[in-house]
Amino acid sequence: MLMDYTIWLSIIASVASILGLIISIFRDQRLIIKIILILSFILFSCTSIYIAHLHNELHRREAIEKSAHALMNKKYDSSHLGFVHDSLTFLEVNKDLYPDTYKRAIKIAEDMESSTSIYAEMDAASAMKDILCGIAILNENK
Repeated sequence: MLMDYTIWLSIIASVASILGLIISIFRDQRLIIKIILILSFILFSCTSIYIAHLHNELHRREAIEKSAHALMNKKYDSSHLGFVHDSLTFLEVNKDLYPDTYKRAIKIAEDMESSTSIYAEMDAASAMKDILCGIAILNENK
């Protein structure tokens, strides 16, 4: 809810700034002042867009970290293979943020499939849980 108020406040402040800029441009007849106002507007607009992008990225990472924590703590009654597949799906969806982690998870799954050990699925599930733990722990320190 707080974010909604922040967004609305930002929109209202932006509209007020644009109106102030338009009034200032039409009031002042000096060209240099008009150029400075327009450049300032462009600079502040670009900065605002960048900050909004960073905020959205941070919010997405926090949501992913919470999801990793939930997936890690989920009880699997069926098999270790199900956990490995769930983990791979989760990491595939988020491979743009964790590309190296996704590559490691793929390697773990490939090693599991090519292994002849009866503990291969259990080892792979344990490794996947450790990967998810690494992602989830990022959120605990905040």
